[in-house]
Amino acid sequence: MAMARILDGDLVTKIVNVSVPAENFPLLKIRLNAISRRIQDMETRSCKLCSILQSSFIHHGHSGCPAIFNMCFTCLGRHRNGCCKSGALFKVKTGFCWKCWMPLNDVFGISFHSKNKEELGSGCNNAALDFVKPACMHYFYNRACASIKCQCTEIAEYQNWLFSYATSSSISGSGQVHNILLLLEAIMRM
Repeated sequence: MAMARILDGDLVTKIVNVSVPAENFPLLKIRLNAISRRIQDMETRSCKLCSILQSSFIHHGHSGCPAIFNMCFTCLGRHRNGCCKSGALFKVKTGFCWKCWMPLNDVFGISFHSKNKEELGSGCNNAALDFVKPACMHYFYNRACASIKCQCTEIAEYQNWLFSYATSSSISGSGQVHNILLLLEAIMRM
């Protein structure tokens, strides 16, 4: 089965051809729905990352999350966010919210982010806001937290891999599911 996904920007339309075997399509849609529902249903008062990793509600209080201690949200380096002097910004690709890192476009008809203009970028209030970034950062430094292969050793390689489509060797087919969604699924399964 061949499908096309349309990406809308400011008067720009780009068509991307994707393919997935017809027998895998219903399963893939179920998996994507499960990711979306799990993120939407997360407990807001607990640490989302540690609650997923340890399969119980974890509250850290004011001390912060130990899973992402000394990780910079600006450059993804190993230092406190407030003292980042690297000058390198972790770049989120076009088509993703720069604040929560979720895809702005629907994937097989499943929405992971609001389309309201007020809820994009700095106004983002996506349920994934306090989970996706820490989960991706934690995975970069601790590959044992998810059973997904990523050969990246440098942050620049990782940022490219994270927002790229899964390869044809992936169980999701080729060209339709971003690695960030497959990573989230793998982290949530652990």
